[in-house]
Amino acid sequence: MVYDNTRGIISRYPLYGMCRSSLQPKGKYIMANQEHPSAIDFTVDQKNLYREENITDMKVAAIRKMTPITPSGTVDESRAAIFVGTTQLMTPEGPLPLQAMLPANNLKEAFEVFPKAMEAAMTRMIEQIQQAQQAQRQKDDSRIIVPGR
Repeated sequence: MVYDNTRGIISRYPLYGMCRSSLQPKGKYIMANQEHPSAIDFTVDQKNLYREENITDMKVAAIRKMTPITPSGTVDESRAAIFVGTTQLMTPEGPLPLQAMLPANNLKEAFEVFPKAMEAAMTRMIEQIQQAQQAQRQKDDSRIIVPGR
């Protein structure tokens, strides 16, 4: 997992190329399979390195602490750590992941804001699903129905 201050959290998936999470909708990313492979820049941004730690309660919460580091691997005190909370909701179709930035300065604060951040992420997700369903209904309602087809 790589975090970029201008583009959000970026993951590399072998089958799908580069993907940008919805945590920070900044910038534009082109899928690797839409460009010629030699046009992709794989240069490591050494001014934007983070070490990732995973903390979990083995029940509900999973928190990633992204600690800024220098190219030598030492902690970069000039930048703040980033906390990202994740959890899963079980649905009839399977687990549904939720993820949100946690506005915290330390792990204790991250634990405290985790529940509200997950509730807000769930509310946003439900709103997006309802908007998509509404758009689909409008699309279905505007179709011309031809008898006999």
